[in-house]
Order: sequence, then structure tokens, then C-alpha cells
Amino acid sequence: MKNNILLIFIVFISGVVNAEDYSCSEHDHKLTINSVGKEHVNHKIVLNGKVSIKEIENEMWFVEKVKCKSTGFNIVASHIQYNEPTKKTFILIVNNNGYELK
Repeated sequence: MKNNILLIFIVFISGVVNAEDYSCSEHDHKLTINSVGKEHVNHKIVLNGKVSIKEIENEMWFVEKVKCKSTGFNIVASHIQYNEPTKKTFILIVNNNGYELK
């Protein structure tokens, strides 16, 4: 019975918490990571509330970690949601003209 209640609570919380914001002291840019999907969760990343980082979204990456850098963000992403061990670190460089993803 306790396990069922815990499972219901986890499912409820995961449905409520679907966006994470990352702000840095090094610069004024902000990343918002939204969860998309149910069975296989992928992430949609929005820069400064306006610009979608389509390269990560289109390849259906799951964001595991975000680190602030003076020029933008380091994003560690994987395909763990598909039980695939592939991981990749993206370097998101932000400037006045938009962004560059390496």
C-alpha cells in the first residue's frame, strides 16, 4: 500500500514539475528546460524565454546537467530515456546575435 501511494505521489509531482530555470551569475541569460512526452521524456530548451534550441530538441536529448560558463552554458544530455548509454556535452555560447551550439 505504501509503495502505491509513493508511486502515485511521484507521478503527480513529475506532472506538476515540468520546467526548470537556470540563471547564472556570470551573465544575464537564462535557460528554461521543459519536459516533453510521457513514456520517453525529452527536453525542450528555451533561451531567455524566447529562443528554442532546436538542435537539442530535434535530436530528442534528455538534459541531465546544466553548468554556467562565462560565455553561456554547458549542457550534458543523453538518450537514457531510451536505455541508450549515449551522452553528449553541448557548449551553448550566447551573444547579442543569438547563440552558437558546439
